[in-house]
Amino acid sequence: MLRGQAYAGQRAYAPAIVDFSAAVRLNGAYAAAYRERADAYLATGDAARAIADFSASIRLDPDKGGYLGRGVAYLQVKDLDHAIADFGELIRRQPSDKVGYINRGEARRRKGEVERAIADFDQAITLDPKDSSAWFNRGIAHSDNGDPDRAIADYSQAIRLKADDAWYYNNRGNSYTDKKDRERAMADYDRAIALDPKFALAYFNRGTAYWNRNDGDRALADLNKSIRLDPSYARPSAIARGCTATRAMPTARSPISAPHSCSIHAPAGTISRAATCISTGMTTSSRLPTTMRRSATIPPTHLRSMDAA
Repeated sequence: MLRGQAYAGQRAYAPAIVDFSAAVRLNGAYAAAYRERADAYLATGDAARAIADFSASIRLDPDKGGYLGRGVAYLQVKDLDHAIADFGELIRRQPSDKVGYINRGEARRRKGEVERAIADFDQAITLDPKDSSAWFNRGIAHSDNGDPDRAIADYSQAIRLKADDAWYYNNRGNSYTDKKDRERAMADYDRAIALDPKFALAYFNRGTAYWNRNDGDRALADLNKSIRLDPSYARPSAIARGCTATRAMPTARSPISAPHSCSIHAPAGTISRAATCISTGMTTSSRLPTTMRRSATIPPTHLRSMDAA
């Protein structure tokens, strides 16, 4: 077990899984071994095996269980109802801990229950006003709700609490873009890139902003940079390089990775990096798609600390 934990700490998940599997074979009632292996499976994107192991852990030791981890795994496979149920059980067992509320709020937001999501983020903020991720996620919910002013207020508070997170500036820039405050949006994209020079999405968003200011040279420089950093941006960036067709796309999100649950979110009706083009809803326009947003739920330390408590 200890060596498996050491491997997992180094993100060497394959040998970690081998060691945790050996521990399970030696003692089939060892709940912690199932939890550790489930964490490793989740980190490698194997949500089905993670769910099975978290379920075994919960059966063997309901008090320590694995409700948080299994809820994240359900999010990964877009089983929102089961995710909400698991986060709800975590809240029932640990009502004073913010993590259950943050994650249930994210699951509810993805389900379209934005007001209930905001209520969960409100409770998380009440429990810990210094948790920047709770403010950030509530900002995303306000943005989904068509309220850029409240979104900006929440992103700004997240920035006051954690000024070195590039995603916070990126998302605030998106909300300034929603308000057509292009100068502030550009300043936020600049800051996001300064904090993370390999932040492909921020280059894409800034390139979009340049394009909408009719600054084609700078737009192309940023959009080309986004493609070099992440080739998946080739399709949306190609629009700025002369393709006139934009497609109405459903909301799409990238896979969740554990122990940090996160996603790319684009408003409905825009092109997102995780979406595949569909054949309907074609329009013609030289305008770039709306910028994209990411949501983040579980801070990196919470998955292990909650389930191993």
